Amino acid sequence: MEVIRRILEVVGTKPVPSYSTGPMLIPGTVAAAAAAGDALGTQWRVRCPKNSILQSAAYYDLSFLKAQVNVVVSREPFTIQIADNAAFDLPAGDELKVLYELQFVAFSTHVTSAISFIDQIGRVLRFPRGECYLQAWMPAAFTPVAAKLPFISLDFLPDEEIFP
Repeated sequence: MEVIRRILEVVGTKPVPSYSTGPMLIPGTVAAAAAAGDALGTQWRVRCPKNSILQSAAYYDLSFLKAQVNVVVSREPFTIQIADNAAFDLPAGDELKVLYELQFVAFSTHVTSAISFIDQIGRVLRFPRGECYLQAWMPAAFTPVAAKLPFISLDFLPDEEIFP
């Protein structure tokens, strides 16, 4: 530890801070058949750095569906909450709230689950209130398993101290 402290004094740099949400259960998800283009769960609020770069994301497919999942990132909640298994159609005017859309398409498969990673996203995002809103949806038909609902995690590189 002393060596690292001394190197930092000489070099004058600090390690790059990072912030991870950790795996979050996609709220509102029920184990029921859904049609292509339906919402996966409901929109939820996530605490995040006010000014940062979205660096990476992971989708944990515990139901072993291995189907594409999209996650819309917005600065504000949508005008109308889109229900789980309802057609994912943004309310008029809410398109301008969308900052980015993650598309999880390639999966590492395991015996009973799959994980999709998106690395080196590099998207600069600004969240004045220190929170963002996420809404997942699936382009293909799907049926999650009740005991194995999906999780997602996001990793940010903030340009300021995180939650002082």
